[in-house]
Amino acid sequence: MEYAFGDFTLDLARGELRCGARPVALEPRAFALLAHMLEHQGRLVEKDELIASVWGGRIVSDAAISTAIKAVRRALGDDGSAPVWLKTVRGRGFRFDGAVERRDKAEEGREERSGGKALAPNSPPTIVVLPFSHSPDNDERRWLIDAISDDVLTGLSLFRDLRVISRLTSFGLGNLSSTALSQALAELGADYMVEGSLRKQGAVFRLSVALSDAKSGQQVWGGRWDLSREALQDLFPVDP
Repeated sequence: MEYAFGDFTLDLARGELRCGARPVALEPRAFALLAHMLEHQGRLVEKDELIASVWGGRIVSDAAISTAIKAVRRALGDDGSAPVWLKTVRGRGFRFDGAVERRDKAEEGREERSGGKALAPNSPPTIVVLPFSHSPDNDERRWLIDAISDDVLTGLSLFRDLRVISRLTSFGLGNLSSTALSQALAELGADYMVEGSLRKQGAVFRLSVALSDAKSGQQVWGGRWDLSREALQDLFPVDP
């Protein structure tokens, strides 16, 4: 799915905001916020709805929301005192104004991947590795989670019987709403998705991984491992 407005295009499948043909830098939380606002263009979106969609219902401050809003406006060149696109409804929430064109590129994407022909019924399954999550109280461990996610993606790509979506694309999907994520997975032609998390419980780090059907969301496999700090240091030689 793509959302086109003005000179901009938000490409959910690629996890990319473009102005014309030029990519525009936008951090994942702001990307997810913009995607939600475009999905609900012209409607008042209250703060609680944004928190549920963008932050997964986790308690966040007004300052965190304000930072993400400012990041979106900065990327769009929107003046905060007189915004054109993302407007504040004081005391209630936000509204995205302006014409938005929705483009469903699922069929086009499938043709591009198959050279203009329908994929054969026995073609290798396509898998997406989403960025793993971590304890919300320790953002400093983000590097370790990204390293684990990257290793899983690299390991899967060694299997010739799998099509693995690139890191640049798959890691851009981490903060999308469930609706936007489903649309992006469909456009990528994904059959399966891998999700995971790392949680610290006392002196032990618990790594959980799940493989789910990308279309139904049903989990088809899961694994859980308890690792000591020493074991993690053997895998990633930096203090976790």
